[in-house]
Amino acid sequence: MVIASPETILERSLKRLRRKSGLARITNQWGNARRVSLNITAFLTDRIPDANGDPLLLRCLREAVDNCQDFVRSNPGHAMHPHMFNLFLVSSLSPCVEVLRHRVVCPQGKVAWDPLTEDLQQFFFRYPTAVLRPSPGFSNEDVAVFFSALVARLVSDEDIAGIQLSREAISRELVEANQCFFSPV
Repeated sequence: MVIASPETILERSLKRLRRKSGLARITNQWGNARRVSLNITAFLTDRIPDANGDPLLLRCLREAVDNCQDFVRSNPGHAMHPHMFNLFLVSSLSPCVEVLRHRVVCPQGKVAWDPLTEDLQQFFFRYPTAVLRPSPGFSNEDVAVFFSALVARLVSDEDIAGIQLSREAISRELVEANQCFFSPV
């Protein structure tokens, strides 16, 4: 199976969502939003489904673009406010927690994708026949560790320099935003 590049997957996803111009407006204000979007795209690809069976990546992009557009409509003249980029980060990363509901494994089941250490894109390049399986479960601690690792991997110091927030603060905000996702193992 041929795996498309993150750029190709991102462009296809934005076209499908009809959000290409929306992301372009965000990246005109916050250039780092494009890099973060590409990092999320490489992390998820378009093969992890959400609860409705659609690619989870679509939900990440839709929520990020729509929430930022709502912010700009509600706060005219504040597109450059650091809160908007923070909103973009939290909105685009928050749905990623859904990957904990899945395991991606080689057909033999001996090698599994570790979302804390590797992008799904890289895993599929190494194991193109990998398949999706339900996850055996996760804990509240797993979710906190997941967001901490995700933010550390997908958001650079350069990305957040202009919003005066640390990765730890962004991770805490993501955990708080996903309290409803927590369930016992």
